[in-house]
Amino acid sequence: MNRSICFSLLILFLFSGCYDKKKEQLLRKKEIELAQKEQQLILKEKTLQIKEQELTDRVKRLDSTQINPADTAIHIGALVGAWDVRMTCIEASCPGSAIGDTKNEQWVIGYQNDVLIAKATVRDKLVRVYSGISTSRGIELTARPGVDQADASTRMLVRLQRNASGKLMGSREIIRGSDCKIVYALELSK
Repeated sequence: MNRSICFSLLILFLFSGCYDKKKEQLLRKKEIELAQKEQQLILKEKTLQIKEQELTDRVKRLDSTQINPADTAIHIGALVGAWDVRMTCIEASCPGSAIGDTKNEQWVIGYQNDVLIAKATVRDKLVRVYSGISTSRGIELTARPGVDQADASTRMLVRLQRNASGKLMGSREIIRGSDCKIVYALELSK
């Protein structure tokens, strides 16, 4: 009987050891699966945070209440009318232009809706039309060359500020392609 009890205990011990090993293997497998799911959740959380930030940034860009009041277009009645424009070249990297060159034009400035328009003429011939906005920070105008001009990739940017005497002072940048730029100092007077 002693033998049978010992034998029974031995079998029980062996089976319990096998049972514990299977239980341990199952537990390890579940721990690995849990760790993988945790990593997936962390990754999804980071992705959601990035998308949330992108959405917040997009809303800020589109929200009209986020516009800086200094950048809002305003109508300045004193700008309307005819102006004599004197341009002096202060920077030139294009052939045919030299520092110190001067040009004179007449600009008629007015508004069409909220858009500031400046029509540039030389000897009563329209040579260019600028459009842009006037803000509390100053005036920004742009012009693209007309169809009759040779280089359609030319861009022009005019920036002006009013000074205490009522004149407009600023610059006109002409950019042709990627390697050619001319900058004029501008003085406009009525």
